Formats: sequence, C-alpha cells, structure tokens
Amino acid sequence: MSANDDEKVLQCDLYRATFNRLVKTHDILTPYFLSESLFSKSMPLYNI
Repeated sequence: MSANDDEKVLQCDLYRATFNRLVKTHDILTPYFLSESLFSKSMPLYNI
C-alpha cells in the first residue's frame, strides 16, 4: 500500500466518522438505513 492509499483510507474514515456523527444527531429525522444507502451512493470507493 502506498502512502497515497493510506491517505485515501484515512480520508474515508474521516468521512465515515463525520457521517456517523450526523446520523446520530439527526436520527429522528433521517432513518439510518436511508442514510446508509445515500452514503453508499455518494462514497462508492468506500465499501464496508
């Protein structure tokens, strides 16, 4: 794995952590399964 790949993984982890925080904050307005599907579409390079 190159340094560039490590950077991508770190960036994706950051997006994921931020997204999870948003989901927790807005879980009443946004069902988790919907958020997950939207997240998957917007971040196709990061498959869980």
